[in-house]
Amino acid sequence: MLVVALASIATSASAQRGTLNRFGASETPEDDFHLSRPTDLGHLRWGAQLHLDYAHDPLVWESELGDAGSEDYYIVDHQLTATLGASLGLFDRVVVFAGLPVVLVQNGDGEDTLAMAGVPTSADGAGLGDAYLGARVRIWGEADDPFAVGAQLTATFPTAGNSQRLRGDEFLTLHPEILLEGRPGGDARIVFDVGARVRENTDATNTNLAFSDELTFGLGFAMPVWRAEGEDTHVDVHVQLYGSTSFEDAFERETTPFEALAGAKLFHASGVIAGLAAGPGLVRGFGSPDVRVVGMVGYAPPVEAEAAPVGDTDGDGLNDDVDGCPEEPEDADGFEDEDGCPDPDNDEDGIPDVDDECPVQPEDQDGHADEDGCVDPDDDGDGILDVDDECRDQPEDVDEFQDEDGCPDPDNDEDGVVDDVDRCPLEAGPAANQGCPDTDRDGDTVVDRLDNCPDEPGPPENQGCEREQQVRIEEGRLEILDKVYFRTNRARIQRRSYPLLLNVASVLNAHPEIQHVRVEGHTDARGRREYNVELSQRRAEAVVEFLVERGEVAAERLEARGFGPDRPIVENASTREEHAQNRRVEFNIGEAEGIEQRDSGPSAESID
Repeated sequence: MLVVALASIATSASAQRGTLNRFGASETPEDDFHLSRPTDLGHLRWGAQLHLDYAHDPLVWESELGDAGSEDYYIVDHQLTATLGASLGLFDRVVVFAGLPVVLVQNGDGEDTLAMAGVPTSADGAGLGDAYLGARVRIWGEADDPFAVGAQLTATFPTAGNSQRLRGDEFLTLHPEILLEGRPGGDARIVFDVGARVRENTDATNTNLAFSDELTFGLGFAMPVWRAEGEDTHVDVHVQLYGSTSFEDAFERETTPFEALAGAKLFHASGVIAGLAAGPGLVRGFGSPDVRVVGMVGYAPPVEAEAAPVGDTDGDGLNDDVDGCPEEPEDADGFEDEDGCPDPDNDEDGIPDVDDECPVQPEDQDGHADEDGCVDPDDDGDGILDVDDECRDQPEDVDEFQDEDGCPDPDNDEDGVVDDVDRCPLEAGPAANQGCPDTDRDGDTVVDRLDNCPDEPGPPENQGCEREQQVRIEEGRLEILDKVYFRTNRARIQRRSYPLLLNVASVLNAHPEIQHVRVEGHTDARGRREYNVELSQRRAEAVVEFLVERGEVAAERLEARGFGPDRPIVENASTREEHAQNRRVEFNIGEAEGIEQRDSGPSAESID
């Protein structure tokens, strides 16, 4: 918004010389809204765009200059301008451009109101602005370089006519500029333009201003904020500050319009470009509005990948446009030489002839010795052809048992224990008996491996013993059916647990095949962990000592381990019963140092 004071009385609107609109549309659709970029379009690539900009209150008169309380009159209240522009790139370095602004709407207070303020003529009216023609040259920096420099010269011509009404200058103007652009990364860019607008000095009738040479400047930032996946469509945000100041009255308020714009542009893969921006006037200089709104639509043909010149890249005598393999020379071996592709594999088995032991006989590609290029009719070499072999990768063991199917028969008695480790390969038996049938030496129907007394008959409820048992042999452990009691916070075993531990010892002594038992002590989580671990270790050692000294179990068969609270049965125990479940002694079979223990379930015993 310009604030002007009455200087003289005009007699005709034709004396209103000079361009009011401080927004200049960018020269190409790929530039920013107002600022110019030191880039080119590419040789013979063109662009066209239409800008519409609306300015509110770009020219206001104060009865007393600088007095914000004085009465305002709006010489120009609304201004709407359309600018049609076109550009053409040359030699991948130069852009020539031209354009014509048209003022569609320009009005303010009526002549009667302005006459009361001493301004007898208004600036109302629509019409042509000053046409422009110019050129830009990219001096340094390609599109992907971190910094670029360009120069630009724009000339305007007084096409606004004799009654300019602030739509154009009375004479030719020249506007040379230096264009700088930095690219800090991520496709962001910072633009700085600086130039000088050279014009014939004229007075702006009815104001205290004169139109003269001026310095122009602008700073902008832009970056993409969205990209469509798989295509070159993106949206960029733009922020710009731009203005000018008279060389005669540099940086005076009235001669230094300064504006800001912020907006976004859509760049579509089809070449269509559209944008919208808005911003305020920051300094109340000539032509600087309260607010400006800018919209644009443009087009620049999409950049196509440069076609490679027709040549013979691989040097095989066939031009690339007829060469099926332009980067691989034909081997010219008399086989399909006209397609330009090498034929290194005559039998087409995927193995180059230089490595193919059978170059005219295709490999059967069955996953066996496929790298030699030869057919392998009997992959496992057992004398049975693959077409008849049900196990082509496993040779028949030829043991006169189903030898005709080509499959090995590693477990003739099908007891799940392979013959190589089966002590009874022709008699089915469990793995626990190494493949032999379960035996029952005392004939009490309890098999020996689960019989606490294998040489003394007894009922199954007594685990094969005459007397009731407190121990039961389970898979991988001895399950004790009573508790092991200790003195509180001590590793001393109470006497009431002696029968239980002597029962454990008798079972171990009756089963010498059980070569290793880990005696484990566990506590609940109450108290310090370090103390509980040390206590559980001492209690496990006390049980081992009892089994060795009183139960006469060989010491090398036993291992003592204390785990403290680290392996609870009940996680996050809170009740007395749950804590009691976690305090226990376990006897695990065949688990050496470092082997992870499984849950003991109901066999867990409490430690008081």
